Amino acid sequence: MATDPFPQRLPTLDKLGVTDLSNISASKVATEWLDAFSAAITKNDVGAVADIFLEDGFWKDLLWVFAKSDF
Repeated sequence: MATDPFPQRLPTLDKLGVTDLSNISASKVATEWLDAFSAAITKNDVGAVADIFLEDGFWKDLLWVFAKSDF
């Protein structure tokens, strides 16, 4: 089994600036994020792709793939 070479803690609600849980919809958050990601990819806009990740976020945080890839 592969070991994550860059272990990171998952973001907390505090870090994300969330204080009121009563109006949060996981499906809405996911849909908005995927729409922004899709738009950035469609425009080949690397900066826009980078902007939708947390500053200390990694692509592996979305994929949960920790194996080395040689592309």
